[in-house]
Amino acid sequence: MLIGYRGSGKSTVATLLAGQLHWPVVSTDNLIVRQTGRPIADFVREEGWPAFRKVESTVIAGIDPALQQIIDCGGGVIESPENMTCLTQESTVVWLNVPEQVVLERLMRAGDRPLLSESDMAGDVLINYRRRLPLYRRYADLELNTATRTPAQICRSITDFIANPS
Repeated sequence: MLIGYRGSGKSTVATLLAGQLHWPVVSTDNLIVRQTGRPIADFVREEGWPAFRKVESTVIAGIDPALQQIIDCGGGVIESPENMTCLTQESTVVWLNVPEQVVLERLMRAGDRPLLSESDMAGDVLINYRRRLPLYRRYADLELNTATRTPAQICRSITDFIANPS
């Protein structure tokens, strides 16, 4: 299970890791898009974050964490203790950590991410990233900095950890 702030590289790592392990990727964001029939940015703009979080919880309740799969979680999944209880029961939780300045640079390049607050992108990152840091730390079995490693190096660290978790 991959957790981390938006722009941390979860989807990239999930895809690469899936190829190495021959496990399917379950993307909570993709499941939400499938269920709502709308891109997340549109859904959030039209329905709001509380509605998004409700759909996210419904989607997560349908994921079996005991299966050999890579669960690519949305950045805010850690804000719901119920979601995390459901997902962490039998999963190895990998936190893809990235410094806030790198997150900001990546999100500015992407340009298609909905803001979590009413502030500008920089304010949004500062407020929400810092608030979520202790939550990511609480749930992580393994923390990897994605600003200092390539996706291939990250995948190697994850496969090594899975093979020898002690």
